[in-house]
Amino acid sequence: MKKRILFYAACITVSAMLTACGGEQPAEVTSNAEPEAVTEEVSEEPVAEETDSAETENVEASVTEDAPAADEDTAASEDTGSTPADYKQLYMAEIEKLKDAGDADQFALVDVDGDEIPELAASSLEGSWDKDQEFLYTVADGELVLLASDIAPGMEGHYIAFHEGGNVVEQSGAAMGESHNYFEIRDGKLEPILSLFSYEDPQKDYEMSYLVDEKETDEDSFNKAAEEFISSHESMTKLLTEEMSVCTVSFKDGLWEYKEKDKIAYKSFEEIAKELE
Repeated sequence: MKKRILFYAACITVSAMLTACGGEQPAEVTSNAEPEAVTEEVSEEPVAEETDSAETENVEASVTEDAPAADEDTAASEDTGSTPADYKQLYMAEIEKLKDAGDADQFALVDVDGDEIPELAASSLEGSWDKDQEFLYTVADGELVLLASDIAPGMEGHYIAFHEGGNVVEQSGAAMGESHNYFEIRDGKLEPILSLFSYEDPQKDYEMSYLVDEKETDEDSFNKAAEEFISSHESMTKLLTEEMSVCTVSFKDGLWEYKEKDKIAYKSFEEIAKELE
């Protein structure tokens, strides 16, 4: 009984204080209220926030850790270089076209620039005066590239040759005089290295004229340029129609001399197809 009187007295005192401060009286408090439970409910929200924050940090850390692996995969997929499978498929498709069109019936894989992808040489045994008979291809950035073609035996002195593994391609032949143009394979294209052209000039009473890289010069300068270049490329392989001819090259008294030291046979369609499997 005494405890109940004290409880009512405490409630009256609190009510009087709230009224004096102008505040609203609280809802009726019953004896069944459990302050400890309320306290526990209020304190649960910060814990939940901490848990969410920790989970977010874990997710971010996981994404960050996975990012490098994704970048590596992307870098690998963006590689545009040609693989052996690429050049084999491209060469075989071109060989079939040349064969079906009657433009070439002999083929060989040759090494011009010394990289992992060989070049393709093709020729036709059927002579012609009006269409190309020799072809030299490469593959760059996943695409087939025709580097050079020539009418071989159609015009005397015309040929394509290369310095094996030395990245030099020679194209020879001109309507008059003697022309030798040297190139290197760069980014799937033939880039000029040196151009030499000598001829009897009708505008000078058929005296000899000399051009180095399309600029007119005198005979001594012309010969010096030819000798210096040929001394470092003394072996060239010609892509003739019947077979490839490996030659030693010399230059003397204004003349090129090719001496055959070996022959390399082309392969038939069936043989090259088996090699490119």
